[in-house]
Amino acid sequence: MLYGDTDSLFVQTGFSDIPLAEFKERCCQLAREVNSLIAESVRKEYSLESFIELRFDKAYRRFLIPPVRNIHSSGDSTQLRGRAKGYGGYILHSDESLTVDVVGMEAVRSDSTPLARRLQLELLEIVFSGSGEGELRKKTEQTIAELINGKLDHELIYRKRLIRFPETYTSSTPPQVKAARALGWKKKRGTVEYLWTENGPEPASLPHGKPDYDHYIETQILPLVRSIAAAAHWDTDCFVMRKYSKQADMQIEMMF
Repeated sequence: MLYGDTDSLFVQTGFSDIPLAEFKERCCQLAREVNSLIAESVRKEYSLESFIELRFDKAYRRFLIPPVRNIHSSGDSTQLRGRAKGYGGYILHSDESLTVDVVGMEAVRSDSTPLARRLQLELLEIVFSGSGEGELRKKTEQTIAELINGKLDHELIYRKRLIRFPETYTSSTPPQVKAARALGWKKKRGTVEYLWTENGPEPASLPHGKPDYDHYIETQILPLVRSIAAAAHWDTDCFVMRKYSKQADMQIEMMF
């Protein structure tokens, strides 16, 4: 068993290179056998009827559980703590095609930037397709270069929901609250759209400053890359921003 959480179990079956229909048939048979063993154990030990039922759901050709965000240690990545309720897989379809399937990660989180959602899917595709560590580095370099050149400005908007009125925040002021106050929100809740600029968080719908590309590199790009690289047992220390500047030329020195 690779992973289990609440109502799911992920099992490495060893059934490789067989058609999905045969794979499903074998897995369903195993599930029936396990269900029978569980029912027998519960009846013998507790004199109760078991209502637990395992069933086959999906088949992944490859499966990955990223460690918690912001992991960048070069230590033994096999010892990193996996992220709860977050994983990615290369799901196998009936026509033998493969697609990236994500649960509980940035690619399916509404409060992530479009940049983070797209990039995570593309990075997972690189890992699952076997393209290799070099392609991951190349994709990271390319994305950072496009970001700094302003080609990804349309993917930098945060969308976060306020469940309290902006004026009720007193001990701390999250960025979405700052943006809501700039919009003049009072006694109002809802989804706030904002950019992180060189002046801090500013509403996307109002005139705003230049995007703070350093912020997006450090919070939306590198954490994703390091997390996926660590899960793939690749080097993570090369994905560290060693020197950067907020000057107009945005000179960045990366380790690649």
